[in-house]
Formats: sequence, C-alpha cells, structure tokens
Amino acid sequence: MPALTRTLVHAAAGLLALSALSACTTSQEDMAGPDERSTPLGTSPTAEPTVTPSAPDEYPDESGYPSSTPVPTPGAQQVTALAGQLAGIDPALAADPARLATQAQQTCQDLADGKSETQVVGNVSSQFTVPGGPEVTPEQAQRILDAVRSTVCG
Repeated sequence: MPALTRTLVHAAAGLLALSALSACTTSQEDMAGPDERSTPLGTSPTAEPTVTPSAPDEYPDESGYPSSTPVPTPGAQQVTALAGQLAGIDPALAADPARLATQAQQTCQDLADGKSETQVVGNVSSQFTVPGGPEVTPEQAQRILDAVRSTVCG
C-alpha cells in the first residue's frame, strides 16, 4: 500500500476513534441517580427567555428603528412665546409651562422622526389635552401644531 494511502487510512481511523470517544463521554449529572438529576436524561434544560428592556423613547414608533437625533428642550423664551399663542386657543393649555415644554419637545420629536401630519395631529390632541379638562379637538390640535412649529421647532 502506498505511503499516502496508508497515512489517509490512519488519519481516518484516528478521527473515527475520536468521534466515538466524544460520543461516549458522560457528565457528572449523567452519572447521578434519577433523584439527583436537574433534568431527565435525553432532554436539555430549558433556558428562561431573556428580555432586554429598552430605553422608553428608544423606539417611539412602530417602525422598529430608533428615532432621529433627539430634539433639544425648548428654552424659556420659546415656552413663553408658545404659551402666549396657546392661551388664544384655550387658556388651560398654557397653565403649566414645564408640561408645555415637554409636550412641545415631543411634538418636535414627532416631526423630526418624519411621522405623518395625521399622526402628529393625533399625538398633539392626546398630549395637550389637560387632565380633567375637555379633549383637544382635531382643529385645536392643528392650531397647536402650527404654534409649536412656529415657536419651538423652527
């Protein structure tokens, strides 16, 4: 038999023996009695599913993609100008400047994220409705959106 063929036969036999040995190894758990095993023989332990929480605004819409660059918080002058315009729509809308700044920032973020006009108007309606007060109508929401665009979003 030529030397190359003999070498290949020996290599194949070695691999076969190695695979047989690895199939025959047992773990300490396999050697344990039935009462000592954490899982029955022949089954694999099931891992608990892991859930990785995401940041609250990491995925603000259903697109599955993160939002665009976050918009800055409006300054005091911008909030004052916006409050003046919103007071003309409904004085209750301008009553809480801190809340107004957050609402305006979220509206600007919706616009920066490329949400549709209809979706932004719907969000404005729900965001700007004063707790315990009447719901902001679609017409008021459009006026609020126009005011936010002109004073805060630029």
